[in-house]
Amino acid sequence: MTKMCSGFGSAVAMLALAGLVGTGCEDGGADQADEKAAFVGTWLVTKHDDPPTTSYYVFNQDGSFYKMRAGEGLNGDLHLSGTFSVDSGALKGNFTNPGVGTGEIVATIKNGIMEMDFIEHWHTPYKHVPCTGVKQ
Repeated sequence: MTKMCSGFGSAVAMLALAGLVGTGCEDGGADQADEKAAFVGTWLVTKHDDPPTTSYYVFNQDGSFYKMRAGEGLNGDLHLSGTFSVDSGALKGNFTNPGVGTGEIVATIKNGIMEMDFIEHWHTPYKHVPCTGVKQ
């Protein structure tokens, strides 16, 4: 019986050691960088509002983003800017729309299409506008 317990203790110790080694290597850093890279770049986004509008969004590697005014090119007027992060394939960001208020965006990419919820905090209750985008 003592020998069996000793072997059991060794097995538990080996499993515990394997768990510690595994968690030390799995920090998610590379995965998070890959997930973020999927969003980084210029997107042409359609805001499905009444009436629908199309704007360029630019997501930067440093976690900042900005949106150009609807209907204007990349050299047009800046409409809003903010910051974002990506976790488990989902982008979450906050922005300021100068003179109007704050808001947030939540997005995922499915089959190369960004599906985004544009949330306007200046409405009560908050207004959620669905958007879709294509990377340029």
